[in-house]
Amino acid sequence: MLAKKEWFKRRKYGGWGVVPRTRNGWVYVLGMIAVAALVSVLPGLTDDIRFWLVLGWTVFVLLDIGPLMVTLPKDERERLHEALAERNAAWAMVAVLVIWLFYEILQAKMLGREALVHPALIIALLAGAAAKSVTNWWLRKN
Repeated sequence: MLAKKEWFKRRKYGGWGVVPRTRNGWVYVLGMIAVAALVSVLPGLTDDIRFWLVLGWTVFVLLDIGPLMVTLPKDERERLHEALAERNAAWAMVAVLVIWLFYEILQAKMLGREALVHPALIIALLAGAAAKSVTNWWLRKN
């Protein structure tokens, strides 16, 4: 739509996504941020309207730049590096979730109360285990 492939390059460090490579890319990013900031400080808007306008603008930006993030070309080495980085990030997230789960259970046991574990924590761990199992099954099958 508005963003062009040649304006951006893949982000290699510090997260997912793209980073501006040219002056046009920086103008695009700063312009998108400026519109969101402007909408958030416009006088005469209720907080609800302001929220929905900023949310709508954010969705528009993600829909605009999302396809670029997926279609920027990668060589085989970049694919391997990205796969390793994704794997390590997933393992770090699982470790934090498991540590937090055990912390909650131990704290409840020490205080003599029922453990208050948020269901999302259990769901996230089960979803990760299911995704890994299905992926391994699929890769062995094919």
